[in-house]
Amino acid sequence: MRIRWMVAAALPLVVGVAGEARQAAAPPASGDFFEARIRPLLAANCYDCHTDQRMGGLRLDSREALDDVSALVEWVRAGAVWSAAPARSASNAAPAATPAAAAAPAAPAYVIKPEQRAFWSFQPLRKPAPPRVAHESWPKTDIDRFVLAGLEQNGLAPVGPADKRTLIRRATLDLTGLPPTVEEIEAFERDDSPNAFASVVDRLLDSPQYGETWGRMWLDVARYG
Repeated sequence: MRIRWMVAAALPLVVGVAGEARQAAAPPASGDFFEARIRPLLAANCYDCHTDQRMGGLRLDSREALDDVSALVEWVRAGAVWSAAPARSASNAAPAATPAAAAAPAAPAYVIKPEQRAFWSFQPLRKPAPPRVAHESWPKTDIDRFVLAGLEQNGLAPVGPADKRTLIRRATLDLTGLPPTVEEIEAFERDDSPNAFASVVDRLLDSPQYGETWGRMWLDVARYG
């Protein structure tokens, strides 16, 4: 019922904007035509609620998504109570596709704009040089140098090393959400090899509990279920 209500709230704009855009794009429109004349109408009127948020299950930021709206538009035109579309001015009405545009290839499902490509996840991987730090004796790896540089920039100093019992407890809780067993603690305390802690981390990353804990976290982020 809640989804039906949200769809109903969005339908006037869908009919007034997306319906017009669909009429213009009935024959395959060129990518330039869609991006220049149709997508701006949707971006101005619909994208606040109907992109990745999918309010009412409705998404309008791709050609495929726009095609999915056709059933809703036909339903409204058939006599649904939301059939009254808002008035549109001549300046924001989508023009009909020209014969040249109709013969051109269809627009891609989604085009990443230059300003969107500036987002961090689209940047190429790079390996920056480790920063210089004041306390050269503290870092054991280059990662430690980045951590220490951030601390020093904020006037902070690193805390002393944790004892082995505290260290394995932190790692186990962070990676699996569970405390270590007595046997795991005692085995780690007996292991004096240089890679003792690395072995603990590898074991935790290989455990089913690691996948279960972080899989559940990401499902929550994605609002699964």
